[in-house]
Amino acid sequence: MKGYTDLQIQTVYSDGDLTPRRVVQLAKHYQIGTIAITDHDSVAGIDEAQQEGKRLGISVIAGIELYSTFRKKELHILGYNIRPKDRRLAAFLADIQKQHRDWLRVVVEKLRSRGWILRLDHLLSSRSQLIGFREIFREVAAHKKNLSRFRNDFGTITPDLFDFINRYFGKGGVALAPLPEKQVPTRGAIRRIRDAGGKAVLAHPGQQLSFSDDGIVSSLKTMGLRGIEAITPHHTWHQVLHYQWLARDLGLFVTAGSDFHELLRDPIQTRTRWDYFRVHLDRLPWQGR
Repeated sequence: MKGYTDLQIQTVYSDGDLTPRRVVQLAKHYQIGTIAITDHDSVAGIDEAQQEGKRLGISVIAGIELYSTFRKKELHILGYNIRPKDRRLAAFLADIQKQHRDWLRVVVEKLRSRGWILRLDHLLSSRSQLIGFREIFREVAAHKKNLSRFRNDFGTITPDLFDFINRYFGKGGVALAPLPEKQVPTRGAIRRIRDAGGKAVLAHPGQQLSFSDDGIVSSLKTMGLRGIEAITPHHTWHQVLHYQWLARDLGLFVTAGSDFHELLRDPIQTRTRWDYFRVHLDRLPWQGR
């Protein structure tokens, strides 16, 4: 089918809420004709998504998003049209995922030492191959005995996820431990994508970089970067324009992605970033005049 294109989507296999099959079904509903599954440091959801895509007439691109570091800046590198079963990529991802599970064990122990109750075995049983702060927060919030601790530390039994992250995983936080996947050199991330037959794209650069950092993007091109994700909800309109011009000047192609992770709860009208694509003519102020 023809329709919109969304080239950055996460599923339950990294830090998304929905299965690959459900994501494709939603893409059909929102008239998204082409999507890319770009789970963080995982390719586990690609096959399921592509099978459902064939059934529903949705083109599903095999992709990935790798965390990395370049000149002390965290950069996210997207890879498109990769070979998910590439041997070297598989070995790289297996090592990163093992390091991440080791990080999780350290973090859980740090939180337990401060009196929090949470089950490591339950966290590790998740399909996610990169269990993050949101899953930890949900696991902590699921135990009633932790509610009094929430009240003591935050003044409420329902703190915001980001308050929890900032307090315990921010600078000086009791559970702070460096995430291993974010220590990967950007050059190595680009090389892994290229070796797996893919094209490397810099994700939402405006989230990590300023316009004065354009020289970094130029350096990444010499390493094999092929594109810039200029069109993203993470960017202001000025950033959308700037990174399209930068891509043109550097001879890089431009991609667009919603960075889809979840459906928001009712009753709000915009439950997903895809709702921006839907024009409800009967609600426009000049309709019927």
